[in-house]
Amino acid sequence: YYRRDRYAKAIEHYERARKILASAGDDTMRAVVDTNLSHALMETDRHGEALRLLEGAAGAMEGSGQSLWAAQTRFHIGYLQFLRGNYNAALTSHYHAREELTRLGSLELVAWCNHEIAEILLALNAFDDAAESAAQARASFTELGQPYESAQATVVHALARMGLQDFEEARRDFLEARQVFERTSNKTLAALIDSYLAELALRDKDHVEAARRATASLRVFASQKLSTRAAYARLLAGRAAYEGGDLKV
Repeated sequence: YYRRDRYAKAIEHYERARKILASAGDDTMRAVVDTNLSHALMETDRHGEALRLLEGAAGAMEGSGQSLWAAQTRFHIGYLQFLRGNYNAALTSHYHAREELTRLGSLELVAWCNHEIAEILLALNAFDDAAESAAQARASFTELGQPYESAQATVVHALARMGLQDFEEARRDFLEARQVFERTSNKTLAALIDSYLAELALRDKDHVEAARRATASLRVFASQKLSTRAAYARLLAGRAAYEGGDLKV
């Protein structure tokens, strides 16, 4: 459910699992569930609840000697700081976590750290560094045989290339990632990429392609009641119509 962006359903199941594990006295496994639950809560903008869960999970994991899980949870806390606009604190948390995860030999979690570092750098308009970090994450996920995660890193890399005005490479990245999301039936991420492709089409003055991509993304966002994304898709569709001379739309 979480991978398909059905966050309410994911939260429902995670909360059921928490109750079962609480009654069984399995604090370590409950901490793992709390970490996963926090991700779903982040996606629904319930950041305060997510932070409390993560801090509790990190403490439980450290107390039980689960150093690897604790380090992973710490960089999730850093990502939540990023969502709250605390970029410097977020980067510091991620760099420390990456050092610890490298020491512990977790290639997958180091890749996730690089992926999230790239997102933070992207928000800071540090496009060169963001592209480099995203490329490292993508290469690691590919080596580990994780195409979905590699596609997520590819999207961040594409956005960094857009920031560097390398629009052709950005387009190739977006199309590559979209194929993966389409195969895994993730309509939301496929639609998000359509909105990015609409932006690129507007830059190329390809109003027909821009309108097609914007309309496709709007259809998905509206059906899923993602109002902010739907509004932006409408704006892209309106720009495509205006620049194409269709003032009625």
